[in-house]
Amino acid sequence: MKSLAQIDAKQSGHFVEMYNKWVCKQSRGGLSFPIPDVYLLVRELDGIFRNWFIQQGVRVDLIDKQRLQAEMLHSFMVRHYWNKVLNIAHTDSKTAQPVLNYIVTLFITVKAFSVAKKEKNKFREASKVTFPAGKPSQSLRGKMKKQ
Repeated sequence: MKSLAQIDAKQSGHFVEMYNKWVCKQSRGGLSFPIPDVYLLVRELDGIFRNWFIQQGVRVDLIDKQRLQAEMLHSFMVRHYWNKVLNIAHTDSKTAQPVLNYIVTLFITVKAFSVAKKEKNKFREASKVTFPAGKPSQSLRGKMKKQ
C-alpha cells in the first residue's frame, strides 16, 4: 500500500519529492501529509519575504507587517496555489480567507523571528571578547574567588 506522500510525490514530479521524503522520515506514521501545492505556497511566501528584505535591507525592527502581508495576499502565485488548495478542500475563498490571513501572518512572524535571531547571533559573534588561555576571569565572581 502506498502512502499519501508517495502518491503526491509522483504527481508533483519536482522539488516537492525531497520534502515528502523528509516528512515520511519524520512522520513515524502519525503526520498528515500536505499536498504539493502547500509546499509551493510556502515557497512563494518565502520568495516574497526574501525579496522584501533585499529591497528594504535587513532591519527587522523596520518591517511594515501590514504592507508585507498585503503584498503576499495580493501576489498572483500565492492566490494561484491557494485556489488549488481550496479546490481540493471543496470550499470557497470567502470562507477560507481568514485561514490564508492567519497563514501569512504566522509565516511573517516565524521568518522575522528567524532573521532577528540570526542577526543577533552575528552581532554576538562579532562583539564576543575571547580571553587567552590562562588569563584570570574578569567577572565579579572570579574576583571574589581570589579573595
